[in-house]
Amino acid sequence: CPTREPRLRPLPRFPDFFVVGAPRCGTTSFCRYLARNPQICFSQPKEPHYFTQLTRDPTKTELARDYLERCFGHCTDGHRAVGEGSVSYLYLPSAIERIRRINPDARFVALVRNPLTMLPSYHLRMRFLLQEDEPDFARAWALEPARARGERVPRHSLDPRLLLYSKVAQLGAQVERLFAIAGRERSHIVVFDDLAADPLAVYRSALDFLGVDYDGQTRFGSRYESLMYRYRW
Repeated sequence: CPTREPRLRPLPRFPDFFVVGAPRCGTTSFCRYLARNPQICFSQPKEPHYFTQLTRDPTKTELARDYLERCFGHCTDGHRAVGEGSVSYLYLPSAIERIRRINPDARFVALVRNPLTMLPSYHLRMRFLLQEDEPDFARAWALEPARARGERVPRHSLDPRLLLYSKVAQLGAQVERLFAIAGRERSHIVVFDDLAADPLAVYRSALDFLGVDYDGQTRFGSRYESLMYRYRW
């Protein structure tokens, strides 16, 4: 009796779009709106930061095992678009370049905000995530030269580059670099103030950019204000 070859489960689709930043600009809420659309398969977790951690292009096996199967195993044929939302990609051009080598047609969404209001909120968020151990933002800013040399980096920091606050704040330069790498036609910019004032209009504009139908959402709440632990322990 001949034996049958086992049927291999098809790999999840590589993402069509990436919400690449910036941090503390409403990306968590915005990605939640997208994830609720039944035509969109959004990564689980929302921020895998996979391409931030790479030092070279992944092999097909590595890409399937470490990224596609882990983050998009719930993807089905009914999804018209697949995406994720790692905000670190915006200020790491190598991540966007690697993505485009895998999918040259990938689209990118960047949310931006006034850096003067974004940075203090970002510092508090890094504290909440235990990535930052300096409670005073001014002193944390002053530590940047040392941290760029690999000094004074918190023990639990996943990536010291996330603590280089002046680099994180250069949103204009980062957006121009995104245009240069991906092209303006594949880049969509969302201003935080617009998202806060009229989330429905911003959401529908993003769906048009992604080629996804409007699903009738009308309730858009914010999430994750600037939180901090009550007790250090």
